[in-house]
Amino acid sequence: MTLAFIKKYSQLIFFIFTFYFAMKISSYSQVLYFQNNHQLGWFSAYYSIMAIAGAISFIISNQLISFPINTLHKAFTLLYSAGLFLRIFVQIPILIVSSAILSGISASIVLLLLRRWIYEITDRNHEERGKIHSIRFFFMQLAFIFSTLISGLIYKILSLFFSSNWSYKAILIGASLLMLCNMLIKFPDIQNFEKKEMHFFLFPKDNFKLALNMYILYILMGISVAIITSILPAVIHGSGWSVQITGLIISVISILTLMFSYIYQRNWVTIHANNVFLFSQLLSVVICCFSLLLGAPKYSVLAISAITEITLAGFFTLKELLEYEIIPVAQRQIFFGILQSSFLIGDSFASPIGTSVYLAGGLETLVWIYSLIVIVSSLAFYTLLRKRKHFKTA
Repeated sequence: MTLAFIKKYSQLIFFIFTFYFAMKISSYSQVLYFQNNHQLGWFSAYYSIMAIAGAISFIISNQLISFPINTLHKAFTLLYSAGLFLRIFVQIPILIVSSAILSGISASIVLLLLRRWIYEITDRNHEERGKIHSIRFFFMQLAFIFSTLISGLIYKILSLFFSSNWSYKAILIGASLLMLCNMLIKFPDIQNFEKKEMHFFLFPKDNFKLALNMYILYILMGISVAIITSILPAVIHGSGWSVQITGLIISVISILTLMFSYIYQRNWVTIHANNVFLFSQLLSVVICCFSLLLGAPKYSVLAISAITEITLAGFFTLKELLEYEIIPVAQRQIFFGILQSSFLIGDSFASPIGTSVYLAGGLETLVWIYSLIVIVSSLAFYTLLRKRKHFKTA
């Protein structure tokens, strides 16, 4: 990723970094703020409500398909900023629920618009599609790493002058205002799609089978991605590492994941994206299963944690690149909504499934379940892509 490349796509990069930076600062501070006010029960409910709202947001976005993309971007960025601001009201249930619904729907729709922007750029710069699709994951990871460090530093400074509650409120308000800055970014002019006849307001009638198959597959893929990573701190700590070392391990793995994302920008990866995707997913399974045979849980968990996190770089970059080959061009926004919704559903299921499996059967059972889901979902995705390529060229 050269300086010229960053300059060329500076507006997109600014938007991605600011969006994820503000999102992560807000979520990191919110959990501590709720904990400080003895409201962790409401925090758990908040994220369940937000996940459900995000999962059904594509029903709304399907009805807005003919609106100008900049109008939608500004409207839903403003609504998301308002949702982040409402997080300061920790003692008022109706505002907690309102914030969760507003944040879930608006953030999901903004992310759908972002994906349309990325695919529009890809259409115009086909030779750079590998690098373009890696932008989102790379700068998302970068934003996550910096946001955790900076939010902790800001809290330390503010707490010298204000109470804990007011310090957290200031950070939450700041994150809301930072999100508002993204309204200054102008999305490129993107062709609006015509509304399509839908089955049950969900799937396009003329591609119903494809949409339904991908919806089910993406629920499975959402589970595979998060079944271990969503409870990673507990898994590492549970294997015998201290809380401090656990934090350090996760930080090192995050940096490694960021570094590995460079590999998936290479032209040879782009050309053989389908094969590389399948290989990286199956390699993850092999390494995880082999690590279990070491007979030293405290050290095997390091290999399992590293490979499951590092594989995410390839998973997200290549998945989005390969979707370019699968999704019908005229129905991109509809399919983006369907896939994002189903992936969110799988992701929200992953944590309770992973927690239950880990508590009942330990690390070994968790790895076997993870391996099974990864094998089934990655082979299904690989097969679907090959069928779609054959269909397009037949």
